Amino acid sequence: MIEGKTRSGFKFKVDENVVNDWGFMRRMSRINTIAKSIEELGEGEAQLVAFEEIDAVLTDVLGEKQFDSLLKHIRKQNNGCAKLDAVLQEWYDIIGAAKNS
Repeated sequence: MIEGKTRSGFKFKVDENVVNDWGFMRRMSRINTIAKSIEELGEGEAQLVAFEEIDAVLTDVLGEKQFDSLLKHIRKQNNGCAKLDAVLQEWYDIIGAAKNS
């Protein structure tokens, strides 16, 4: 089990088997491909597709309960709003910790 804390103070636990799973890597690859193809898809469409993938990956990595806790943590810091940039920053912190362990 990988345990860590994001820069904003959210404590998390991630099963290392999840981040070493083929399906996880496929989704990460898809997110990377979407990011590179923003010009082809158009920024709005690419963002929606990327959102779906990131949401699925976060749910897989954290599990429903912990993901809900993350969103509550973010909302508490942002006047009730789970801001996209705040969620992404937490995501980068979590994935960075998982990759480094």
